[in-house]
Amino acid sequence: MDVALNNGASTTFPSDVEDYTTQTVSFPASGSAGDTESVTVDVTDDAIEEGIEVARFDLTNLSTSGTASIGSPDRSALSIVDDDRSIAALRAALENGNQEETILEGTVSRAYGSYARFQDESGPTGASAVVVRQTAGPLSDEFQQDIEEGTIQPGTELRARGTLSAPGGQIQFDNDDLARYVVQGQGEPPAPQEVSLGELVGSEEDYESELIEAEGLSFPDVEGDSSFVAETSYTVTDGEETFAFWVGTEEESALVGEPIPTGGFTFADVVGQPGDTGDGNYRLIGLQSSTALPVEMAGIDAVQTGRSVELTWKTASETNSAGFHVQHQSESGWATLGFVESKASAGTASDPDGVRDYRYRVQRELEPGTHRFRLKQEDLDGSTSLSETVAVEVGIDEAVRLTTPVPSPASSHTTVSFGVKESTETSVVLYNVLGQRVRTLYEGTPQGGQTQPIDISVEALPSGVYFVRLHADGRTRAERLTVVR
Repeated sequence: MDVALNNGASTTFPSDVEDYTTQTVSFPASGSAGDTESVTVDVTDDAIEEGIEVARFDLTNLSTSGTASIGSPDRSALSIVDDDRSIAALRAALENGNQEETILEGTVSRAYGSYARFQDESGPTGASAVVVRQTAGPLSDEFQQDIEEGTIQPGTELRARGTLSAPGGQIQFDNDDLARYVVQGQGEPPAPQEVSLGELVGSEEDYESELIEAEGLSFPDVEGDSSFVAETSYTVTDGEETFAFWVGTEEESALVGEPIPTGGFTFADVVGQPGDTGDGNYRLIGLQSSTALPVEMAGIDAVQTGRSVELTWKTASETNSAGFHVQHQSESGWATLGFVESKASAGTASDPDGVRDYRYRVQRELEPGTHRFRLKQEDLDGSTSLSETVAVEVGIDEAVRLTTPVPSPASSHTTVSFGVKESTETSVVLYNVLGQRVRTLYEGTPQGGQTQPIDISVEALPSGVYFVRLHADGRTRAERLTVVR
């Protein structure tokens, strides 16, 4: 019977079991059920904790005659408990720089060609990241194939073992220095950290190899139709700061040969020190084709129609566009109201006369006041960028307005909003169920066409029913409020 190590089903590295090779055991013809034979597995102890690992061995019957059989199960497992020290956090490994063999784990943020970047949640920015570069070496073919087939992609939980080095200043597992890697599962890609160029300048090392997002960038020196060239540095600006933008080789970046945008774009990729530049300076590193190939907006507008709003926008060009999420800002943040699909064929259109018009009507009445909207454009690969924000004033279309208290019933505080179409003397008073005045909440002359909130403390009020009454311009509105204890 052969006893062979199944590397694919094992969580150990071959070196953990001294590069075990297949062993053969024999049972005597006179043997009986329950007899045992053994193989020897040498286990390597090192200074790196790898948790509990399992080496799995396949058992293969070599008998060609007789009734011998392996039975069930036909696989054996050896559990190895390693309790030396913890797997290094990425930040600690990066601070140590060049060091002895180490094991790191994290979530892949970007993977293309021969390169992958993965990060964890250590570090001053809330993340730390490292590069795996496999343009050559014993694992390069397997690594590149895993990227091409999607085994390694954004969201992949990756574990890598090897020696870190820093060619050109960027710390990485470089080619032969990668001893082994294991795909541990697939989850959600890490969210990019939102950062401006001003915040990035002077803090580049804190963001090295991490996934970031910087809005409102453009290429100030690009004129006319031109395409990205491999191993070339460009300049981007956000109107206040400038920063270098790097396009690497075709083994690293999908931008090579793609047109350089002439308008603004949102950068959503990594920061690093490309070794190919030789100067050790930090750059924004463009990796995926949507990094600098946005939808070129030709205008966005919002118009009030009654107490609703209609948004309209135009695009001058679109590249790999899936469509637009229409978002509205509230006190709790931005919320998506709906989605409008791209009108471009297969998401791409750049013909000079091909301006595309879009329209979205908000399907609900909006409270009077200022409302802000924006578009979150989504590419076919799932990456996104944000448009500028537009604001619209929704006026009061009735002479007086009073909202229902929220919450009601209330035990401590509640809020109402009121407004008048034309500026006039106004009072808002709280009454009990007997019609007795409890408290004057507002008295004055508010600005017409706008609403304003009133916070009402009810902590000192007995339980019961109350009424909030608005009086203005000879008109009265009332809303019921219930107080509970």
